[in-house]
Amino acid sequence: MNIKYMKLYTLIVCSTFFLIIFSCCTYLLYQYDIDKKIQNEYEKQLKTFNSVVNSKEALASMFSKMTIPTLAEQRELKRYVSDHKDVSSVSVIYKDYYVYSTFGNRLYSMEMKAVKGFSIKVKSLLTHKPTLSYTLQVGANTYLKIYFKPLRFNVIDSIGRGYITVFDNIEIGEGNQLVKHDLIEHHDEYHFYLDDADFFCSC
Repeated sequence: MNIKYMKLYTLIVCSTFFLIIFSCCTYLLYQYDIDKKIQNEYEKQLKTFNSVVNSKEALASMFSKMTIPTLAEQRELKRYVSDHKDVSSVSVIYKDYYVYSTFGNRLYSMEMKAVKGFSIKVKSLLTHKPTLSYTLQVGANTYLKIYFKPLRFNVIDSIGRGYITVFDNIEIGEGNQLVKHDLIEHHDEYHFYLDDADFFCSC
């Protein structure tokens, strides 16, 4: 075989081999970057929810004798909201009635059966978007319902659509927008479990 042609074949084979290696390395680095971003988002969202779950004992101790909140207790509830950047408001449920909310400083009485743990109202009367909350018992007949601010996905929204899946079938995206199942074709996710709810932080 002619040496001139051998050099050409060698160059083609080496170039092809290099392109394959380069493509594989690029793909693996890309997948690693995506996985790292989802992991960072997962840790951020887990920290958000844990900040409320981990304050259970302190809140139960502080408000164990609360029924209809006094002015001093109302101030403490407002301080709790202002100290937690991911909490939008707190409502007090006493004997299955809403009796107070830090949102708009309202005193009202509306019947509501308290259910402990995480819950989602799929359509809020105020925003018409899902509302994620966490309810805990602080007294014999007194519960605090803690509402989370709309979810933010600054980390993974840079590479795709970030969302949290709760209770296996409700997917909430940036700003508490519902994500439809038919829009999801492929996703990577991290799972975490808190109290009574499964969460999946996905992209």
